[in-house]
Amino acid sequence: MKFEEYILELSMKKGTDIKIIQDTSYAYHARITLDNGEIFKVFTNGDYMPVWVLTGEDSIPVKDNITDVFKWEVYFEDDMGKTELAPKEKGTSLQLFAALEQYFKDFIKKKKPDMIEFSSDKGESSRMKLYNLLSKKIQKGGYTNKYQKTPHIFSLIKKDILKK
Repeated sequence: MKFEEYILELSMKKGTDIKIIQDTSYAYHARITLDNGEIFKVFTNGDYMPVWVLTGEDSIPVKDNITDVFKWEVYFEDDMGKTELAPKEKGTSLQLFAALEQYFKDFIKKKKPDMIEFSSDKGESSRMKLYNLLSKKIQKGGYTNKYQKTPHIFSLIKKDILKK
């Protein structure tokens, strides 16, 4: 086990609670409670998107036999409804990141999404760093961000739906 994986595993063992609060064909939502009581929510909503949107507007080479792609969009909130992912207490950022990584592992295993997309505002450098790290973790599960639109919009596409 790599040191980084060990640290993330330790962070999850501190008392993080990930509770799925909605699980349907088009929604997968969770509430993450850190050991200090802070609450963050993850909302992942999906819908079919015609493949011509990807191949036309975005120039993404999708395999010929695919007509629709199931795209999931992700957004986050704290317990006050703010879209910030900034723990109030120092030292809990790693715990939140470990919880988000675990959430995405579970989400991908359960929903097997064709595409995952999340974004940040252009000026949110800390969120962009977090999303970049999450993007790298998700890519290890068979996804690519090769077709990312802008530095602040993370579009991860399952490699096996793309032409080689």
